[in-house]
Amino acid sequence: MPAQANGDVGRLLELLGRSSTPPVKKNNFGLGFGNFLGEAMFPKMENASLLVASSQLKELWPKETPFVFGVPGLLEEQAHHENFSRLILDEEAFYSGPWLGADSGSQRHLAKELFEAGRIFRASGRAVLFVPSPTSGPKFDSSYLKSTCTGDLSNIPSEDLEEGAPQSDIWNFLSLLVEKRFDEKK
Repeated sequence: MPAQANGDVGRLLELLGRSSTPPVKKNNFGLGFGNFLGEAMFPKMENASLLVASSQLKELWPKETPFVFGVPGLLEEQAHHENFSRLILDEEAFYSGPWLGADSGSQRHLAKELFEAGRIFRASGRAVLFVPSPTSGPKFDSSYLKSTCTGDLSNIPSEDLEEGAPQSDIWNFLSLLVEKRFDEKK
């Protein structure tokens, strides 16, 4: 029997469950998660990359190119930082570590966070690159995650490469990484 509006607030809240929970208020000091985790979560130099990456990509990353790791729960705040020029989503990051299962459907909150960070990057004219992995096929949220990307290194039309336009060092590095991954799989 539904609770009546006669003051049985406890019963009403019990029936409604979490949907009745009020949102957490913003703090009065303008502090975000990044303020508590420290400045290491944000780049000091311009033209940095925000990496959601596997250990392989982290180890091979060009030393002279600044980067910061994307952190679950903080990624959207990181995405707003103006010193990031690109977000890189490495599919192998979804196989282990803090982003485990982000593409599987079982960790929908991670997929939504990645999608929203991509949306923030795209809205400000910055690149979002998807780095594929040959180790497994598409998962439940693979298409959803790819849809937030401005570039998918698993699907580069040959016409785009025919022009012979010089590519950035990051693009060249990621292209070689993808080529290496797929060659090792053969």
